[in-house]
Amino acid sequence: MIRGRRVLLPNIVKSTNTTFSCHVQDGLVDFEQLSDLSTPDDCAQQLSVDHFFVTFSTVSSNFNGVDYVDYNEVIIKVPVIVADRPFIFPPRTYVDNELSLVRGYQLGFNKYMAVVDKFVEDRVTFDGIGLQLAATVHSDEPMEETAELAAATGGFVLSDDGAAMGLVVSDYRQNTDTGWVGADGGGAVSGRSFDVKAARLTTDHFVLHRATAL
Repeated sequence: MIRGRRVLLPNIVKSTNTTFSCHVQDGLVDFEQLSDLSTPDDCAQQLSVDHFFVTFSTVSSNFNGVDYVDYNEVIIKVPVIVADRPFIFPPRTYVDNELSLVRGYQLGFNKYMAVVDKFVEDRVTFDGIGLQLAATVHSDEPMEETAELAAATGGFVLSDDGAAMGLVVSDYRQNTDTGWVGADGGGAVSGRSFDVKAARLTTDHFVLHRATAL
């Protein structure tokens, strides 16, 4: 429910996700420059990297405790360490639904409205402000999970005027998980080219709450 342009929490979220592992072709990208909001002080020195993740999600969420709204989103994810724990910092998120946009700003996500294309068979393309991507998933090519790939599973860390805030979820259930599989393609982030190296397909269900101080 939106009251005065605010979404009432908690909300139930169900999502189908494809996460791509991406490698910058030459040098580092400073992902702090992609965020129009403040970044956690503890993360500032960890956001110039050559490896990151991009997750495409088809989401169904209840915004008023009763009715569900379907939308699509794309999240850029940068692994960081805060308070000796692994987290994901999302410098920019793209959504095609106003309710998700409003909720995202409440929680501390830097969200943009965008057209988010769905997968056609195993291929997806995206063209947003600051991120372009075209990739194909090869579900019949299982890959071993490395430490680098395992970093995709941390919870979200957000910022409240520089203070690190952990996004709180409860009743989390991962219903399906392919593990990491082959993928190919690439794109550009902040004008820098990158390659897609792997993908992971999951479905999950959780209850979304407000972020709290770490």
